[in-house]
Amino acid sequence: MSAPEAHREVVIVDDDPSVLRALTRQVSVSGYVACPFKDANDALLYLRSGGGQCLLVDLNMPGMSGLDLQLRVAEGDRPLPVVFLSGQGDVRSTVQAMRGGAIDFLEKPVEVTELVRAIDAAFVKYAELSAAMDAQTALAGRLSRLTVRQREVFDAVVTGLSNKEIARDLRISERTVKAHRHGLMQRLEARTLPDLVNLANQLGLVAPEAPSGQPESDA
Repeated sequence: MSAPEAHREVVIVDDDPSVLRALTRQVSVSGYVACPFKDANDALLYLRSGGGQCLLVDLNMPGMSGLDLQLRVAEGDRPLPVVFLSGQGDVRSTVQAMRGGAIDFLEKPVEVTELVRAIDAAFVKYAELSAAMDAQTALAGRLSRLTVRQREVFDAVVTGLSNKEIARDLRISERTVKAHRHGLMQRLEARTLPDLVNLANQLGLVAPEAPSGQPESDA
């Protein structure tokens, strides 16, 4: 998912035409593809269509503010690092922006070196977030390979239940539980119980702290 070097788009949003032109020029000469917008709603539509890998946005704009745009973007299904610009930023807005995952908060007029440094950091972050999302997708794909019964056993195993307890809850034999555990571990490409628990944690599923040992001997 990381952006190709030849096509790294910076979506720029500022309601001041002169500032927007200056930022567009600075971003372009720095080796990035500049996608300027004077309206946050138009920028949001473009971002939701899959455009851009970095958002450079003014904090204070009429209608949808920079912080509002950041929140709307965060509701999407792909990562997008944000760099804020403001001529009248305050501590509260800065804190809110950074808590929302902003890469940096720059005061206007911004030095070109500071701007490039922040955008470079944003693309590094984009690559990291994209790699993490790709890994999540791969894990979810492995989980989708499980049969309904294997998924039931998996959910029980990662909550710490023994084969005997799982057999009782699912009203099947321990031998059948063992067979399902063996099958699901193969499909999930897991060798140990901690592997299963780590996978559950990475997918945001409810699981206890990963055990330190091997799977129980009757698995």
